[in-house]
Amino acid sequence: MAASHQNAPRLRKGLVAALLIGGAAGLGAWFVAAPLRATPARAEPEGDMETTASRARLDALIRVARLPDNLRLTAAAAASGASAAGDDGAERARCGFDQAPEYGGQVVDPDGTIREMPHEIKPAGVGYTGAQQRVDAALRSTGDAYDNAVADWLNVGGLRRGSARLDALVQDALASEDVRIYGLAIAACASPFDPQSREQTSAPASCGRLRASEWARRDAGNGLPWLYALKEADDAGDAAAQRDALRHLETSSRFDLHFFSGIAAVARLKMPVEADLAGQSDLVGRAMGMSFSAPFSAITQRCRNNAGDLAVIAQCEAISRLLFDHSDAPLTRAIGGSIHRLATGDASRLDQAHREMHELAERSVAVNDDADTTVCEGARRLFRHFVRADQIGEVPAIKERIAAHAASAASR
Repeated sequence: MAASHQNAPRLRKGLVAALLIGGAAGLGAWFVAAPLRATPARAEPEGDMETTASRARLDALIRVARLPDNLRLTAAAAASGASAAGDDGAERARCGFDQAPEYGGQVVDPDGTIREMPHEIKPAGVGYTGAQQRVDAALRSTGDAYDNAVADWLNVGGLRRGSARLDALVQDALASEDVRIYGLAIAACASPFDPQSREQTSAPASCGRLRASEWARRDAGNGLPWLYALKEADDAGDAAAQRDALRHLETSSRFDLHFFSGIAAVARLKMPVEADLAGQSDLVGRAMGMSFSAPFSAITQRCRNNAGDLAVIAQCEAISRLLFDHSDAPLTRAIGGSIHRLATGDASRLDQAHREMHELAERSVAVNDDADTTVCEGARRLFRHFVRADQIGEVPAIKERIAAHAASAASR
């Protein structure tokens, strides 16, 4: 039996939280289903939310992106309420899931860790590979330079090898004023990852042409580029640049990660052939790997080591408020609470962020716990959620979905 059928029940509830609350990945790896754990869980060091928050989020996303195609498809469908095991062959064939590659069962070590991905027992059909080529062509034909950059990052068919794929993305960034492309290129250069091979790669020399200060110019008011600028200054040992980045960071008006931008670029495509849905679903899953974690340690280490310096504490408080009150993702809200705790010893903001996200995750699981939903509709539902989250924000999209579910239940 294919692993997608075997693992659907185990993946289901964990992936609801992992995929629908992408930014909440930083609240510890509590929401990641056991079958997805590629590395043992890390203990949380006292007071450093960045260590568990941004790194756990990146680990979770890369684990999903590295899953063999058919397992990731099942995970996506399960997260939206579909039970792949309950779908008949005709339903799966209708949207192309019968063409997806299949993999043998996973072996979980006694410590709950999976150290090897399942081996392929059935290759992808021509309909599936053809669907992905058509999705790639659709991305490149929208007329949006960002969609083209997403296609370059996904590198369907593996036409560009090694650092050439990332170099193409850098060239996209240098040739465009689109802030989304520039930010994507800087984040990708900071954490090179190939979605085709699902392995870490080396950054090309062209990455050195990108500057966080240029990103900040394009995205005025957003503190995220200045966090990268601070990391650049730290790496260079440039004290003046460090002070400048910190000043801009604490006076920024918002902190936007744009977590769903790349995911939504793929999810919003309206493919004319319903059988292309499976191949598109896999590329939506791969696009999750575009959402890399920002270098929050550049600020958390400063706030941890303030040694009672009142000026540093005031700066940490300003940045904490920026992340806690003016960010677009639950992850950054939690890290804002952690920075407040590091600077003052007060854990109230961090505890509040934890409570809010645990409650939201539990309500999301209840909304999506619908065993009657087919795998095809489950994938489409997840697409709609990702597009909406990109439009109005992650938490508002989840709350909107919960409210719609409650209204529907009340009208029955």
